[in-house]
Amino acid sequence: MKRTIRAALAICLVTLLAACGGGEHADREAEMEAQASRLGIDADVTLDDSGEVESVQVNSQFGAVGQNLKLPGDFPADIPIDANWNIMSVAQVPPSGHMVQAMADGNVDALVTKLRGKFTEQGWQEGSFNQPVATMTTLGFEKGSRMVNVNITDSGAAQLSVQVLAMQKLN
Repeated sequence: MKRTIRAALAICLVTLLAACGGGEHADREAEMEAQASRLGIDADVTLDDSGEVESVQVNSQFGAVGQNLKLPGDFPADIPIDANWNIMSVAQVPPSGHMVQAMADGNVDALVTKLRGKFTEQGWQEGSFNQPVATMTTLGFEKGSRMVNVNITDSGAAQLSVQVLAMQKLN
């Protein structure tokens, strides 16, 4: 919980510093990262061409949180993650898995249809589908010795929370 609060504080701080304007982009990025570092937070900040914050990544031994994060280099290419999703968290799941949390625009039915098609194109078999409550949909896919669970939560505001957990099968 303490790490989550620190990460949220760092993101707020970086956003505030970005709004203040200032010198060159590289200098502003460095100052934001230095301020986070003074708070004991390892953060990477990227500004766009207009000087606005494009992405903030707060790193820890467990992964990273922020806005518009990139997938880790070792993330499996056959797991479809939409380029339009705002990736908010990436983490390693021992021994060789990944967890990605993102925000997506749209509605659940359209996203489920799209994901089913993309996973099938990549050779995955759908193993489960569940809607435990009206606002939550869960899909499970399997391929060889791997499995992926996708949880979609509908906030009701045309924003979907998407969690993708990829790991080795337990059996």
